[in-house]
Amino acid sequence: MRLTPDAAGASPAAGDAEVAWRRGRYRERITSAGATTERGIQGSKAYYVDEDGFTRVASEPVLAELLARSYFWRRAWLFEDRERARLSLGPADAATVSVRIEPAGGAFPLTLSFSRGTGRLAAVRSPRFDLDFTSETRFREVSGRRPPVRAEITSIDLPPGPLPDTAVGGGCRVFTSPPTPVGFARTPDGGIAFPAAVNGVPVTLALDSAADGPVGLSPEVAGLIEVGKRAGALHAARSGSGPSVIALCTNETREKVVTAFVESGVEALVPQVASTGLI
Repeated sequence: MRLTPDAAGASPAAGDAEVAWRRGRYRERITSAGATTERGIQGSKAYYVDEDGFTRVASEPVLAELLARSYFWRRAWLFEDRERARLSLGPADAATVSVRIEPAGGAFPLTLSFSRGTGRLAAVRSPRFDLDFTSETRFREVSGRRPPVRAEITSIDLPPGPLPDTAVGGGCRVFTSPPTPVGFARTPDGGIAFPAAVNGVPVTLALDSAADGPVGLSPEVAGLIEVGKRAGALHAARSGSGPSVIALCTNETREKVVTAFVESGVEALVPQVASTGLI
């Protein structure tokens, strides 16, 4: 597939994407601006290879996304048994009809929309995987991992050989500065956060198990954390994969924190904290 940016003012640099699979394996490889990244499934685990060639195991949500993408690109939905996927009717309008497919094995569900006039596939909707087709070979993708791109399927061929196995690791760095102990704090979802600096600006980085790829910064989440702390919260942090934020408050500061969040334009939920149960 040939990729081109779809955002206004984006760099004109284009790229190439390759989707390959065999039994028990799936791989997506993207090459652009001299760098190559890869995501895939091997041994029922998801993995990611960054621009430096370092390979790491990805999280369960990434595995569910890749299983859904694999199901679609392999055209498993066209086979009679659909690989035991559940099928139901989806939403429809004057121009399209759709079906909802729930593949077996932990993949995210997919909704496939088809044109009423031509019967051609018009769109694919799944968490972190949105395609809008303008022809049988051209589409626009909004995946959430990168800016929107337009793509053209340029060839569909048999693989030239077996897919090579992937091994975790492969990164190499030389650090000239002596190691310095860094304290970290536990986040409410069980992850860790630690102090760092980005372009000289002090920040707190939280490891997000639901994400893959390079470090991502979220000014919106950071701003909400600061809103909670300034309003009197004992502690505020990113919750799960985001964009939600959790704030721990006392009875005296709860209303003030809720008001601060609402005035910032977000919805504030106030759950009840259980005082009994098993520990």
